[in-house]
Amino acid sequence: MEQQEAMTVPEYKTRVLDERSALHDKIDKLATFLKTPTYSGLDDEDRALLSQQLRAMRNYIDILDERISRF
Repeated sequence: MEQQEAMTVPEYKTRVLDERSALHDKIDKLATFLKTPTYSGLDDEDRALLSQQLRAMRNYIDILDERISRF
């Protein structure tokens, strides 16, 4: 029984891994959107905000990656 408990991932670690996975998907979708004609058709401020959002998301995933590396 002890060996099985040792192999169980704590819930908070699972949540961080799930959060990273979901964020990765959102980053991929936003990065893809930034290459579309729809994005190009947006006004300058909206394009700048979306680019800033993508940078923030990438910073966020870097932080999650650092936390995961410390597991």
